[in-house]
Amino acid sequence: MERSGSAGTTRTLVFVAVVAFAFWRPLFAGGTLAPDDQVWSTPPFSADAPAELSIEIAELDAAAAHSAWSRWGEEVRSGSLTQLGDGRSGAPVLADGVPFTHLVYAVVPAWFAPGLIAALAVLLAMTGTARLLERLGFGPVATSVGGLAYGLSGLMFVWIGWPHASAVALVPWVFSSGFDAVSVADRRTTLQLGGSIALLAWCGVWAITGYTLVGLVAVLGFRSRRPRGLLAVVVGTATGLAFAAPHLLASATRWSWADTSAATSIGDSSAAVSSVITLGLGSLWGADAVGYPWIGSLSAQLSVATIGLVAGMLALVAVLAPDDRRLPFVLVGLGFGLAYVGGPFGWLSHVVAGAGAEMTHARVLLVLGAVVAAAQTVDVIERGDGFRRPDRFAVMVGLAVVVVMGWSGTEWLAAAQAAGVTRTAFAESTTSLLAAAVFAAVVGVWRRGMLAREAVGLVAAVLVAAEALTFGVAIPTVTDRAERLVATETHAELLGLVGEDGLVVGEGRVLAPVV
Repeated sequence: MERSGSAGTTRTLVFVAVVAFAFWRPLFAGGTLAPDDQVWSTPPFSADAPAELSIEIAELDAAAAHSAWSRWGEEVRSGSLTQLGDGRSGAPVLADGVPFTHLVYAVVPAWFAPGLIAALAVLLAMTGTARLLERLGFGPVATSVGGLAYGLSGLMFVWIGWPHASAVALVPWVFSSGFDAVSVADRRTTLQLGGSIALLAWCGVWAITGYTLVGLVAVLGFRSRRPRGLLAVVVGTATGLAFAAPHLLASATRWSWADTSAATSIGDSSAAVSSVITLGLGSLWGADAVGYPWIGSLSAQLSVATIGLVAGMLALVAVLAPDDRRLPFVLVGLGFGLAYVGGPFGWLSHVVAGAGAEMTHARVLLVLGAVVAAAQTVDVIERGDGFRRPDRFAVMVGLAVVVVMGWSGTEWLAAAQAAGVTRTAFAESTTSLLAAAVFAAVVGVWRRGMLAREAVGLVAAVLVAAEALTFGVAIPTVTDRAERLVATETHAELLGLVGEDGLVVGEGRVLAPVV
């Protein structure tokens, strides 16, 4: 027990150190994490922007969310809470959701909050994944690799500044609480499951909540036949949704805004299968953070699901694991079908998440499943167990990966050549390719008996973190003190145009009301 506790403490300290390194400027050097700077890139504010301002183009929604929460924090400190309704201050809190990470706006300056929220979300994702992997019986090195791979995944970084990142971070906690509830089935574990589901639902991204519950039902169906345990899961889920009822009921009045059922051009919101190659190489299709803009369909936010090439290699080897392989690959299959295939999976998305919901949010299941598979491979190596010979399941998964990645690679190469970015794409992927080569060499040395199996897992953890950070830290922009967004003459003019409903009416492109 002492050894287990010591390993858990060491792992947590490693997670904290990695997060501190990833966000050191906004946490310790007075910088401000995007989206605070994104408003500067948009007319009319761009006319007042500092000449040397470094910005990253992104959707206005993230900047709008930051503005709304900044105002909310000011109102909390002043004792006024008009944002609980449809007041002039912008987006109503109850309807839009309350990610618990964003409550820090009430106690820290608005310029500091985005960086703190990002750090909290990544740390939450790491610890939650490690907790889930512990529930699955994995060893300390495997849980560390899994925590790093999920917490530093592309989903966390491309959604920085949005409530989505906090929602993605909570998903492993829902799964681990679900496993606790089904195995123990007492009041504590049932309420624990309800609490984690409530926190997830309160993030205001119902599609992620809905897909998570579908994934939980799917994996528990394979792992448990205990009626008492399954009843505890049902009660816990109902309790969680009841805790989130104030938000769900308030947001229900706005669901019609997202209803695209009458728009024939948006019948399938899944991403192109060609973009699934980003699972291993996140920069291939481009992004504003790398050497060329996004060249695929949809956007980087809705398409990238990277865990890195090293973690991807480990996940693929899990098809030969001697243990139960169903859990990770059920999640991978479900997430891939919803997020990238669409078509027949559309009805499931419509039933679970409603009309107009982004099917691409199901990538969270794909990423979590792949991370569990990668950790399973590390655990097999850590225990010194042998891998099984290729069987029918392994052959089927292997063929599916070859077909999908071959298709994706062909589509990407054609698009990259047409855009003239092939060399740049490979240059941006250098770290991943080198990490994969180094890990392959380490595995070769281990297979020859020249390296301890514990060292393989530790090398995997280092390479997974290094590869993920190289991709991830380039995405969020950090502005200096002199670049912080402050009130301008444009702000003052817009405040005079805001109507009683909190909206600004105008011709052409109009800013979000919370700005």
